[in-house]
Amino acid sequence: MLLKDISTNKNYRTALLILLLSLLWLGSGVFTSHDTQAQADRVNSSQNLVVKAKRLEAVDFVPSMAVKGRTEANRRVTLRAQVGGLLAFQADAEGQLVDKGEVLCGIAEEDRALKLQEARSGLEQAKIEYDGALALKTAGYQSKQAIAAAKARRDSMAALLKRRELEMNYLEIRAPFKSTVEAFNVEQGDLLNVGSQCAVVLELDPLVVVGQVSEKVVAQLHNGMSLTVVVAGQTKQATLRYVASEADALTRTFRVEAELSNEDYSLRAGLTANLNINLDPVKAHKVPSSLLSLDDAGRMGLKYLDANNVVQFALVQTLDDSAEGIWVSGLPNNTTLITVGQEYVSAGQRVEASMDDAVLER
Repeated sequence: MLLKDISTNKNYRTALLILLLSLLWLGSGVFTSHDTQAQADRVNSSQNLVVKAKRLEAVDFVPSMAVKGRTEANRRVTLRAQVGGLLAFQADAEGQLVDKGEVLCGIAEEDRALKLQEARSGLEQAKIEYDGALALKTAGYQSKQAIAAAKARRDSMAALLKRRELEMNYLEIRAPFKSTVEAFNVEQGDLLNVGSQCAVVLELDPLVVVGQVSEKVVAQLHNGMSLTVVVAGQTKQATLRYVASEADALTRTFRVEAELSNEDYSLRAGLTANLNINLDPVKAHKVPSSLLSLDDAGRMGLKYLDANNVVQFALVQTLDDSAEGIWVSGLPNNTTLITVGQEYVSAGQRVEASMDDAVLER
């Protein structure tokens, strides 16, 4: 009955026809889309990605190390009395530059000149007695014991004379080198004992700049390296003269010393200074910092192409950073660096390269 109604009803026949056509259209679309996607995948897989690259050649680069430091005197000496007595003279030179040998403190002579003359006379007498003993020995009237005693007296008086002469020389306390008198520790009229302080002097030419470096970089330093020092608004050339072999027990850093000329004595000890140490030259490339990327382990590097246009990843170390770019080490000396498209390719992937002749921008 129902089939008869459908066959006789024109509206039912039309609806059934439309339903059948819709099902056929939907089915053909699914199969067609699958075939199209598969075809597209085959086309894409058959084509390599295109990246821009630039050929770079490594050059000798001199990296530098920045170290905070301070200036120190090359030598700091406390002058002390070698004989006791009243301070009879004190140079008016505190804070002044003095030459080597200039008298800074003078101790009263007292009776030392008389003792010196006494020692000279005693030596003369001892010499005469010794010569007489030798003459008697020749004549057979003097024993060996008497001759030995005369010789001992002569030598003893010679030693006494030497001590008296040294005491006279020690009365004047002199500058041991060209230096600046930092301070006097006594006043004229004070009584000095052996070892009492007279003055403190500083040698400021050459001037020493002292800094501390960590254990990570100390191995890169050695005596004789050139560097620049910025101190008191001046830029000076200096030479590294000392690198400690033992770290400080508290800071675990190593002391370094640089020496610079201070002929005009315009620089003082205790000033803040910045040391820029020129390290040994290394092969490096200058590249834009924007090209840096990270590998899966989070390590910094650059992507480049080998001879077969296969992407490679090189770990690099930043040596210097400037407004024009960064200097890095770790790339092959002759490198085809990927400059555009590096974020879309991975190590081991083969690509096509379009050589980039433009200047690399930061």
